Amino acid sequence: MSRRTIAVLCGLTSLALVVATSPPTELVAASKPTQTFKKPIRNPKFDPAAEQVDLFEAVDAGQVTVRLIPRSALGGNVLIENKTDKPLTVKIPDAVVGVSIHSQFGNFGAAGNLGLGNQGLGNNAGPGNGQNGPQKIGGGIGPAPGIGNGLPFGNGQGNAQGIGQGFFSIPAEQIVSLNFNSVCLEHGKPEPGPSSKYTLTPVTKISRDPVLYQLLTVVGSGKVDTKAAQAAAWHQANRMSFQQLSEKMNTPLGALTQTPEFTRSQILAAEELIAQAKQRATEASLVETPEPKVEPEAKRFVKN
Repeated sequence: MSRRTIAVLCGLTSLALVVATSPPTELVAASKPTQTFKKPIRNPKFDPAAEQVDLFEAVDAGQVTVRLIPRSALGGNVLIENKTDKPLTVKIPDAVVGVSIHSQFGNFGAAGNLGLGNQGLGNNAGPGNGQNGPQKIGGGIGPAPGIGNGLPFGNGQGNAQGIGQGFFSIPAEQIVSLNFNSVCLEHGKPEPGPSSKYTLTPVTKISRDPVLYQLLTVVGSGKVDTKAAQAAAWHQANRMSFQQLSEKMNTPLGALTQTPEFTRSQILAAEELIAQAKQRATEASLVETPEPKVEPEAKRFVKN
């Protein structure tokens, strides 16, 4: 046997010994399956047999998690994951607000009053007012159910495929991806993008203004002109007058001259959106407010 053959055989023997004496934990680790990627369901169906839960109540109970991936201030995608081992039918609110997970609730700009009553969200007409960080965006998940006819830009009654009357179902341990239509709620603050970390919160945690709620419900329908809706949102949320909005100028990227942010027709449409939101807010308050008690005639005229 030649010396070269002996050297090759010795090398193979040494390699076999190394493999045989390798720690078993390394071999086990190499054989562990990698975590599987859950492909989001983009057209969720409605399962009437599944347990029905409210979106935010389910979040608080740990049944679902919610993540918002904004494309811009005008919308993005909502990922909702069912963390349980059974299907869930989720009821979505008519309107929601997208907030950066780093935002601090309770400081909504110069007014600093969370929009209680009819005070709006504060006037953030320029950078530097209020808290730092990306702006809040408001709107709705998919088309908003029950909006009725008569909107300036069409009928808001349509329902997305698989979503009926504000409900959709998520199979056990699966994720659904839904469209989110929105507008900016804090004028002058940085706009979110796909890399921004956002989640959803009820509108009432941000503002108790019923007109703003009704406006965001219509925005969520996706049936309105986005520029008109944005003008209406800045008017209601940031107390910018329609005169200010009509004078607001925009400098497109690479352009040498400024152009108006909104056209005259968009301002008029924004005014109409606010008028209709006020009407719906009034109608909703009449439905929710119980009739005043009327004292019986026999008691009203009894002498003490």
